[in-house]
Amino acid sequence: MLAAEGLDREGIARLREGRLERVAERLGLDGLVVPGLPDGRHAREPLAVLGDAVGEILDAFDPQVVIGHDPRGVNGHPDHIAAHWAVRRALEGRGPRRFAMVAYLQDTADAVTPRLLFPTAESEIDAVVDLDVREARAKEDCLRIHEALVTIFDDGPETLLRRPPVERYDFLGEAFAPPVVDVFERLPVVTG
Repeated sequence: MLAAEGLDREGIARLREGRLERVAERLGLDGLVVPGLPDGRHAREPLAVLGDAVGEILDAFDPQVVIGHDPRGVNGHPDHIAAHWAVRRALEGRGPRRFAMVAYLQDTADAVTPRLLFPTAESEIDAVVDLDVREARAKEDCLRIHEALVTIFDDGPETLLRRPPVERYDFLGEAFAPPVVDVFERLPVVTG
């Protein structure tokens, strides 16, 4: 799509990085790390290279929770799938961390035309996080900045997904029934 607008690979990368910077500013983040990997080509990179890049970020920030895509990349995008496996590889041997994979229920996936999302079974949802008005607005603002198709656009067609003010996650290797209400709830105890 962007190539049709006259942008080459480097131009697309600059545009996407600019969007990330605007998202970071909107969220009030202290910083943004953009690994030096070729934009739009993650699926072509060796898994070891991607995993090492993610591992360096994990080592630098030592997060308790990592949020990412499910094994299908949520929407089947090859780079999203590669990102999932890179995170899993990076998490190996790095101590207890929770990998929270963004999940959509069947009714949400069915609401998108054309079909852009893979659903997760309700029984696999480990966290249901209700967003307050401020959080929901920030989420929508960020999706607009990113120009994600699966969001509300003021002039967009009605077939686009109207995102509810809730986030659902499937935790890798953990199961909670009923689901927890916070991605940090009942984290594994870190020792040492």
